[in-house]
Amino acid sequence: MYNISELNAMSDAELKGVADSMGLKKVDLADRDGTVYRILDQQAIDLASSASEKKKRAPKEPKAKTKNLLTKFRLCRL
Repeated sequence: MYNISELNAMSDAELKGVADSMGLKKVDLADRDGTVYRILDQQAIDLASSASEKKKRAPKEPKAKTKNLLTKFRLCRL
């Protein structure tokens, strides 16, 4: 993961290499700030998608106990 100061310190060739490795298309080094922010945005997107994949793989906790308690509570109120 890169932060903004690391990206700003890179040469144009290094910045283009990072952008290409992330799969960014149409890298315009004339708009260097735009390229830096596109890289940061892509990092955030990649991190979020990997986190959601990990969440999907995690086993779900059983909810039966909570459901039974709610059912008992409702029956007691009747």
